[in-house]
Amino acid sequence: MTRRFLTLVTVLALSLVACAGPATTETQPSNTAPGQTVPEAVLLSYSLAAGQSYTFEVELDQSIEMTATGDSDVMGDDDMPEEMSLRVVGTALLTYLVSEGPTADTFEINITGDFSDVTFTGTVDGEPVDPDEVPDLAQLEPVDAIIVVDSNGRVIPENSSGGLDDLFGFGDFGDFTQSGMNFTNFFGPPFGDLPVSVGDSWTETVETPGMDGESLVTEVSSSVTGTDTLDGADVFLIRTVTSSPLIEFDLAEMIIGLMESFLQLGNPSAEDLAEFEAMADQIRFAFQIDPSVTNMTTWFDQEAGLTRRSEITGVVEMAFDVAMPNDETGELATFVMNMKVDHNTRQRLVSTSGA
Repeated sequence: MTRRFLTLVTVLALSLVACAGPATTETQPSNTAPGQTVPEAVLLSYSLAAGQSYTFEVELDQSIEMTATGDSDVMGDDDMPEEMSLRVVGTALLTYLVSEGPTADTFEINITGDFSDVTFTGTVDGEPVDPDEVPDLAQLEPVDAIIVVDSNGRVIPENSSGGLDDLFGFGDFGDFTQSGMNFTNFFGPPFGDLPVSVGDSWTETVETPGMDGESLVTEVSSSVTGTDTLDGADVFLIRTVTSSPLIEFDLAEMIIGLMESFLQLGNPSAEDLAEFEAMADQIRFAFQIDPSVTNMTTWFDQEAGLTRRSEITGVVEMAFDVAMPNDETGELATFVMNMKVDHNTRQRLVSTSGA
């Protein structure tokens, strides 16, 4: 099996995982203390129009811990380290350009940004990292994605690109760590359908079809925790907690079927088929992302209908467990990798233009 084929299969699998269904909303107002002075409840929404653009300065601080054993050739990367401990720090600009969406009250958002100007410190296989020789899987590729949202900031996944397959990249297994920071989300939390003030909360539930037919449920819970003044504007402080479920699948059955189809094209002998069947019992391509929680604080300008600042923290842990034929020898090779990405980002609105 060629590296190109492995890459294709991997991207296909992650695309399936990324296909989220429509979100459902539950608004759960909470009581405020008697006599407490709070702003009047307002219906929060984003003021979007075709031709608008928003540019945010993004400060990134990310740590990556990775261990790997086995033959990395089966993942298409013969230079993958066995141990890596890195810190990635940098600043970039993200721009959100608004166009008309495919249906009424929807907007297409083109998100672009370049995180290539970052600083790497740490060790790779026990040696201090050389900034000019950072492993591909630690690199952050430029962001270029399309999402479609409604005026409440709910992402409509069937009309969006930039899912897990785009975030992981998979050019020589690069950009793997960008999964820790989803830059293809909107620049603020999704809002509910009822007016809210300080103390009120709401929840968005996103169901994603899983590989086994069962839905993967992600909850996005937000609450207005207070008020502030930022850049001369009165803003709501909104705390958002995103709880993502365990994601796991094994593509062995799919890969075996495709390999067998290729084998049959060559009119294999009975001996070839017997060897393949013996190896097929040992093939695996298992992928797992552990359950995770991401915390975000947003400074939302309710009058202007835009986010002026946000801070996001979270941890993502993932693993691969692979047993595949080696490209050169044809013998079964194994590879196991575990990775933890701890990310912190700050976004601050620096300019707006357009309609």
